[in-house]
Amino acid sequence: MFSAMVLACVLNADGTSDPNNCRGFVSPYIWENVDQCMQSLQYGIAEVDNQGWAVIDYQCFNWQTKEGITL
Repeated sequence: MFSAMVLACVLNADGTSDPNNCRGFVSPYIWENVDQCMQSLQYGIAEVDNQGWAVIDYQCFNWQTKEGITL
């Protein structure tokens, strides 16, 4: 079982990210395999970016091994 997670921060006027104004985004779905999670993660990264957030980190979290997997 996998969860798609994105960490993003607000962009300042100069285009840099504000480390004091960040948010975690998590898919509401639990995926059965890593391929499904990775596809969801790609869509999530694009959506967070479209909302004006600066994506800082992302991963699919494996609930069985308690480890994160990145693209």
